[in-house]
Amino acid sequence: MAKKKTDLDIGESLRYIRKQNNFTQKEVSEYLNIARQTYTNYENNERCPDLSIIYALACKYKILIDQLLNYGRLSLPYIIQEETTYGSDTRPVYETALLSGSEQVLVSLFRELHPDQQKELIEYIRFKLHENNTGKNKK
Repeated sequence: MAKKKTDLDIGESLRYIRKQNNFTQKEVSEYLNIARQTYTNYENNERCPDLSIIYALACKYKILIDQLLNYGRLSLPYIIQEETTYGSDTRPVYETALLSGSEQVLVSLFRELHPDQQKELIEYIRFKLHENNTGKNKK
C-alpha cells in the first residue's frame, strides 16, 4: 500500500533527532539494547518501534514522545529542557519553555555550533540586549 502524505514518517524523525544529537545508529541501538539492524529498520520505516522503544528514545533525547513523532514539523511548538546549575548547587535543574517555530530553528542551528562558537554567540546576544536596553539602537 502506498504511503499517504499524512502518514507519520517516524523513520525520518528518528534519523533527524539522532543526527541532531550526534549519535550513530550503533550507539542508539546499544542504548536500546537491540540489534543495529533493528534500529536501522526503524529509520527506514521497515519496522515500527513499539511504545517502549519510543519512550526510551524520548528519554534519551530529553523530549516528549509527541516531539519525537513530529520532530520534523517545526510549526509545532515543542519543549526544550536545559540543564543548568545554580550557585554552588551542582545538581542539574531542568527548565521547560514552549518554543515557537523560529525559536526551534534557532535552537537547532545553535546545537550545530562548536561549544566555543555557542559561547561567542551568547555573548553577542547579551551585548545586543545590553545595547537595546541602554538605548543605543533606539530611534
